[in-house]
Amino acid sequence: MDCTCDECKAMCVTPCWPTPAEARELMRLGYTDRMMLDFWVGPDAYIYIVCPAERGHEGGIAGWVSSGGCAFQTEEGLCEVHDVCKPIEGREAICRALRPTEYPKAGDMRKRVKELWDTPAGYELVAQFEKFWEQENK
Repeated sequence: MDCTCDECKAMCVTPCWPTPAEARELMRLGYTDRMMLDFWVGPDAYIYIVCPAERGHEGGIAGWVSSGGCAFQTEEGLCEVHDVCKPIEGREAICRALRPTEYPKAGDMRKRVKELWDTPAGYELVAQFEKFWEQENK
């Protein structure tokens, strides 16, 4: 279900996290140059996630505080990759207008997505992403 309300547009300011398979698909589709490494810092883990970039962090690493807006958010406030391969965190983040009794808990979704990156497939994709940017910056 799509929504273009101000609440949904505001959620799209922060880049959403994809599964490793979704990130791989975005890279395959040619969006690698608009992605970045984000991270999860926990008591026993520091996990990297390849995701849409914050503006100004394309090909780099996220800052400690989100500030630039998502590189895939259009001037109208919509998600450019919504119909192509919108990451799971964005697909599941539905505003109260559409799901008033099931308003998602963003932190819960982040934890679930983070677990998918703490796998051999996740590590491999992070390494691929880093290699791409090393070659681009030679």
